Amino acid sequence: VNGTLAQGLAGMVKQNRRPSPQYGALTLPRFLVISLAAASVAGAVLPDQASFVALTVAAILVVPYFLQGLAVVHVLAAKAAASGLILAAFYAALVVAGALVGGLVLILGLIEEWAGFRRRLAGAGASRENE
Repeated sequence: VNGTLAQGLAGMVKQNRRPSPQYGALTLPRFLVISLAAASVAGAVLPDQASFVALTVAAILVVPYFLQGLAVVHVLAAKAAASGLILAAFYAALVVAGALVGGLVLILGLIEEWAGFRRRLAGAGASRENE
């Protein structure tokens, strides 16, 4: 979070040394979902300590899909007229009902792996994310 805020501030005052990343263009390698499925299955079938390790690996592998889900939310919000308000409401809901909204974002990120919502939205018109 600190790095993102610092990059945003440096970009606003035109002192950034590197271009700001386009989080809406985040893509994940296909093997990651296979690794996640394998770790989840291993966590379900292995005994005690091995199950704990496998489920920990699965929890780590879930994080990129959560971030991909956030990228989809940002691209969807960028298409709306009041994108800042939509994102503020979304993040407020994420804070208030973290597990529920976070789970939905995670599912959205997993679905994005095959559905390609962002590619379709990018083809539908120009994004406002760079404004």
